[in-house]
Amino acid sequence: MSDQASIAAVAGYWSRRAGAACAEPGTRARFETLDRQRQALAPHIQAFADFPRWTDRRVLEIGCGLGEDAAGFVRAGAEYTGIDVSLASVRIARRRLAA
Repeated sequence: MSDQASIAAVAGYWSRRAGAACAEPGTRARFETLDRQRQALAPHIQAFADFPRWTDRRVLEIGCGLGEDAAGFVRAGAEYTGIDVSLASVRIARRRLAA
């Protein structure tokens, strides 16, 4: 399998997961539900990320996914840039930040 085919396979996998995770994409209520689910599954992230520490600082997140952490950084006042191999995830992350 070529490198390009491998990248396409990985991007496809994450794009399918992004669509499944956000069955009602774009609504604030849906994003709040996803945030509660993530907090229940990974409660350590809030403490580890220490979002307030990034106020007025620049943050680059590689693998931003659906923007769960992006929202935390932005709420804290960071200048945020996120990238992801899945364009579907990036679109959903943008909707999350707009909501």
